[in-house]
Amino acid sequence: MIFSTSKPDFASAWAVLRVDTTLDRQVAEILPETPPVWSPEYLRKSWDQRRQPSVTFPWAKSLIIMAIPFRNLPAVALPAIADGSEFAGKVSGYASRVDYHRAAPQMLSSLHYGNRCEIVVDTKPLAEKTLATIAGIGSIGLNNCLLLPGSDSGCFIASILTDAELPELRLPRVDYCTKCRQCLDNCPNQHCNPTECISALTMERRGELTTEERHLIGDWIFGCSKCTAACPGTQLPTDFNLDLEWLLMTSSGEVARCIRDTPLNYAGIQLLRRNALYVLARRGTPRCRNLIEQFSKTTGSQFLKQLSADLYYSS
Repeated sequence: MIFSTSKPDFASAWAVLRVDTTLDRQVAEILPETPPVWSPEYLRKSWDQRRQPSVTFPWAKSLIIMAIPFRNLPAVALPAIADGSEFAGKVSGYASRVDYHRAAPQMLSSLHYGNRCEIVVDTKPLAEKTLATIAGIGSIGLNNCLLLPGSDSGCFIASILTDAELPELRLPRVDYCTKCRQCLDNCPNQHCNPTECISALTMERRGELTTEERHLIGDWIFGCSKCTAACPGTQLPTDFNLDLEWLLMTSSGEVARCIRDTPLNYAGIQLLRRNALYVLARRGTPRCRNLIEQFSKTTGSQFLKQLSADLYYSS
């Protein structure tokens, strides 16, 4: 395939980097030698690999990197419920779109260069935000998200590694963050403190949450868009409320079928139901307590059955 410098229509910005020791040095200048203490396990394990792309991918000669707005992904119909309902569980808007891990490979499938070509969307040890910054696509804002002019932080990063020696195409490196602090001021928990991030608590943290963590997630059962949406100019899919009665009382097979192509599948049914129980217990109304009790009688998960009992008697 003949390489074109024209940006694909679905991307906000794109660039091409040469994968070599110079790129390794540039990455290492930005990424510290050790990962932040709040980093999830998969990030800690792959940290050294992320700091040396030419060593991690010795076969690659070029890296095409681009930012794609979430709004450009296909929408998915999910069982929503109105704001203010006792059974409403807040979900980040991007989860109402096809999971970008699934959609991006299809979107990029026609962009195949060289003999070996791999599409990467959070699936390989690449320091994607750092590389996007080096390429001039955007800059990392106070909310730790990649900011772009026009779409700001409402996008995800997709990359293509290839053994083809493509012409390098970089954009001027500009700090697009105006330091307006709106992301920090709109964060529900401690001004974008990663250790108290609602997204991390609802999507990554397994097992039971502490009393403090349950308080931090509030009404959210998946993700949180507050700091991203607060960035001026950002255009994100609208947050929505998932019907918690549907989530808890519908068969696991049907729920799995419904969320299969969405980011909700990443958390999995058990984690979503755990979060739903915390939201219902926090409200503590008779109908919420009754739903918790009903669920405890139908669930096949011993963890969720015990959690339901504990929350029912303590709420």
